[in-house]
Amino acid sequence: MKFNTKLLHGKAGRNTPDGATLPGISQVSAFSYDSAEHLEKVFGNKSPGFAYTRIGNPTVAAFEQRINEVEGGTGAVACASGMAAITVALLNVLSAGDEIIAGSGLFGGTIDLFKDLEAFGITTHFIPHITVEDIKPVLNQNIKAVFGEIIGNPGLDVVNIKEVSDFLHENGVPFIVDATTATEEARHCRREKPVGLRRTAGINMRSFIIIPLFLGCPVIFQ
Repeated sequence: MKFNTKLLHGKAGRNTPDGATLPGISQVSAFSYDSAEHLEKVFGNKSPGFAYTRIGNPTVAAFEQRINEVEGGTGAVACASGMAAITVALLNVLSAGDEIIAGSGLFGGTIDLFKDLEAFGITTHFIPHITVEDIKPVLNQNIKAVFGEIIGNPGLDVVNIKEVSDFLHENGVPFIVDATTATEEARHCRREKPVGLRRTAGINMRSFIIIPLFLGCPVIFQ
């Protein structure tokens, strides 16, 4: 199944109980269950289902599954904003006393977010570029994540994803990347080709596509 077809008719389009080719829009805020015990399990993440629409609903779940499928991941979480997504990802692996390594050419809102994390005891080390050479001198036992943008905003510097991912895997540090400028056309590349940046033609006017998941990045933002 090719990219455009998968967007419309992938797994996310087959979950509708009435066989509709697209899922309906959920317009409710609450969901009913046969018993209070069942609802309690759903709220406690011990049973699948939806508890409250702000946490999740069938429409959001279909969107998450669609994004996950075209990206080739194991799961996706939809957030209200990019800053919310970055915050959720970081606070799942960081606590007071932990440290982050980040590129100094990040989007301004992301830099502000990292500065806000200082109030929670989380320190960020900004380095000139996300390269193995720049990471090595700063890496220490308190570093719990390295954050970078695949294509920098606004500097447009490009990260060597494979090289950095391999180095961080060896040191047990997750590589978290913002792939806003590298969208799902990455799925056009074949998985067995370990290419981080590949030139293509005729795909929605984009000249480059990137496959961060296939190169070792465990967490990606779109």
